[in-house]
Amino acid sequence: YIRAFSLSFTNQYKKQSITHYFAKYQGFAYIYDIYENISDIYIAQERYTDSANILQDFIANNPLSIHSPKAELKIIEAWKKGGFYNNLRDALESFYVHYQPGSKYWDNPEHKVNIILVDENLRTYIVQMASYGHQKFQDKGQTQSFNIAKKWYERYLTDYSPYANQD
Repeated sequence: YIRAFSLSFTNQYKKQSITHYFAKYQGFAYIYDIYENISDIYIAQERYTDSANILQDFIANNPLSIHSPKAELKIIEAWKKGGFYNNLRDALESFYVHYQPGSKYWDNPEHKVNIILVDENLRTYIVQMASYGHQKFQDKGQTQSFNIAKKWYERYLTDYSPYANQD
């Protein structure tokens, strides 16, 4: 069922058609599953930008969905697999802004279900981005790289200081 929906939308890809279709069916239980399946089809076809775009469309139309963190993590993976590193850095920034411990997303008690998934990934990505900026600064001595490392290290210390010795 979900695969049939997904294939139908991938064969006539227009974000507006998917958005328009689901606007008629508010509360449809499998909206995320269809978007995710479409994204997976695009990944298999090495259409990384389409994969990320379809998930961004889901998030734009369902910003407070319980599935939004999973969608953003899949976007990150799509950019990684495709080697789109500028897009990857932007996606990591977006993920941090939307799901860091003090964000509005956590105001909804239903979202606490995602806390482990988000927390583990967020901590990992913060460390990776800080290390990336640190390494780039050591290699090239650019102020921009220093600022990237500084920003992510500060975020780490703000949100994960109890793990500092462990990480």
